[in-house]
Amino acid sequence: MFHFAQTNLQLLSQMQDAGYAAAEVDRVRAAYAAVLPLFAAHFRGSGKPFLAHLVGTASILATRPAPVSEVIAGLLHAVHMAGDFGFGYGAGYTTKKHQWVIAAVGDEAATIVQHYHQIAWQPEAIAQHRAQWHTLTSVQRSAITVRLANLLDDFSDAGMLQGLGKKNRKYLSSTLQQNILALCTLAQWTDLKTRLEHEFQALGSAAQTLAPASDPGFSKVQLPPSATLKLLPRGERLLMRGFTAVQRRIHR
Repeated sequence: MFHFAQTNLQLLSQMQDAGYAAAEVDRVRAAYAAVLPLFAAHFRGSGKPFLAHLVGTASILATRPAPVSEVIAGLLHAVHMAGDFGFGYGAGYTTKKHQWVIAAVGDEAATIVQHYHQIAWQPEAIAQHRAQWHTLTSVQRSAITVRLANLLDDFSDAGMLQGLGKKNRKYLSSTLQQNILALCTLAQWTDLKTRLEHEFQALGSAAQTLAPASDPGFSKVQLPPSATLKLLPRGERLLMRGFTAVQRRIHR
């Protein structure tokens, strides 16, 4: 049973009920409008719309309730990895993308998004974050907090129980589980710790019966047929121009 928002309207309503100021709700509304075109045709490996995952992560942060800059960072956390800016696609973090995010949501939230993308999240790194928590900057702690919210959204709605693969198999490690739960404690987020404990237990109980994952867990862009038809002629023209240019060089 999913307990968090999955649409922008649900998120905004949740924030209003939680007592966020009207100006803060307006900032989240504007952030959603900014991120919407970047993920308009984007789906996660499970088939879940990527926007629903972004909203879910922000919603989990809003239940804390986290500062609005963290909620916004949750809403934009994957832009450097998967957002379609119309430039630099697949290049990961770039200064141009970072400047775009600053212009869209402000420097504070953009810096958290930047650190989210750059902070390591392999099991060894998670253990290191736990050991070094008290020496981390506030921005690094915020980025880790968004990471933890992202993880819960991955698990929620049985998202990690659709098959056993690379993405969820690592969370069967009791050492990794304990390090993640310790980060929840260090972040003073007891409710998240309780929820993740439940999700880890559910994964452990189901692991023996889960079939191999049918997909590698990667996200994908899936355009509607009408958009594909519009893009094909342009693509063919570009290919023809390239082919013509090569022919000219050969005949020189």
